[in-house]
Amino acid sequence: MAYSDGDRHTGVGFTDTSKKSYYVEYVYGFSHGNFSYFLTTQKVSPQSHSFESRLVRVHHDDTAFFSYTEVPLKCQQGMNTIFNLATAAQLGKVSDEAQNAHLFADGSEDEEKALYVSFVSTVRGGGTIVDETKGSALCSFSMKDVISAFTKAIRDCFNRESDARRATWIVEGAKCQRAKIAVDDNFFGSGINSFIEGGEAIAGQFIEQFKSQLTAVAVTTQNDAVIAVLGTNDGKVIKTKISNSRAEIGRASCRERV
Repeated sequence: MAYSDGDRHTGVGFTDTSKKSYYVEYVYGFSHGNFSYFLTTQKVSPQSHSFESRLVRVHHDDTAFFSYTEVPLKCQQGMNTIFNLATAAQLGKVSDEAQNAHLFADGSEDEEKALYVSFVSTVRGGGTIVDETKGSALCSFSMKDVISAFTKAIRDCFNRESDARRATWIVEGAKCQRAKIAVDDNFFGSGINSFIEGGEAIAGQFIEQFKSQLTAVAVTTQNDAVIAVLGTNDGKVIKTKISNSRAEIGRASCRERV
């Protein structure tokens, strides 16, 4: 990431040590509100052999990148199966049933959108080697939850909460500093605590598990229903209707194939 206005150049780069071993893959990017978001897969830490998926966010007007923040994503079925590696994504509309059920209460832009992400599960201790026996999964993350998670991560850093930290692969040795600064959902960033790494993952709503590995996600509407069209690594196209039952608000979504 970089910015240039002719006379001034700023950007985000890894430390010399991290460049040699810290792997990051950018899967998908989108704009929402006053921020740009990037979906990544990367090591849990520079020293770890395990990978996870994260959302990276930067404010549109922040030419110094002080607002750069990372928060992990969590896609899980039941108690045991965790899908940790994102393969594709798209920002789309939430179902009318979800909105009517007051899952998204006030109808503002950030509450009418959700990020739909496909995941695979990796072999324990195997880096990015995919566990093909688990297939893949589709999870959704409401932008309401996403925005709240970023705000909490930033506040925790300024309050020096126990799980608050800064991305050491960008600013080596840096730690969160306590400061009395008002942090809201549109926080522009501060040089006091920049490049924040959220310690609490955003839990997605599990939608469905598939035998094949999902490699593409497209979300659209059809007759007022939200439809996910999914591509797989073995050449299949799957079309799934996404809906939410009033009885299952805040838990797993109900699904039906179209």
